[in-house]
Amino acid sequence: MKKMVLIIMTVCIIATMGMTSAQADWFTATVTRTGMGGSSAFIALTDQAASPAFTDQWFIMSPSVQNAMLATALTAAANGSAVQVNIDAVGVPPAYSTVMSMYMKAQ
Repeated sequence: MKKMVLIIMTVCIIATMGMTSAQADWFTATVTRTGMGGSSAFIALTDQAASPAFTDQWFIMSPSVQNAMLATALTAAANGSAVQVNIDAVGVPPAYSTVMSMYMKAQ
């Protein structure tokens, strides 16, 4: 019985070794496009990191604060400023992860 439990545990550990965790993270990004689609606000962002996590990828803005985020995104795009965004899970699914928070960076 112990041997069977160890085998099952080993298989489970090996099976999960290649998986990546989808968790919220902060990014500094450039706004490439933004606007409304139906009742939702969307934003396309490009990560400014040396190895970008996303390039010109669409995200949905958190519905509870989408009007404020849309104003921030439009201001950043007009001024050429970067934004700092907290995104719930980049790449899972590959598009339309949610921007939870957004701040415009000073130039």
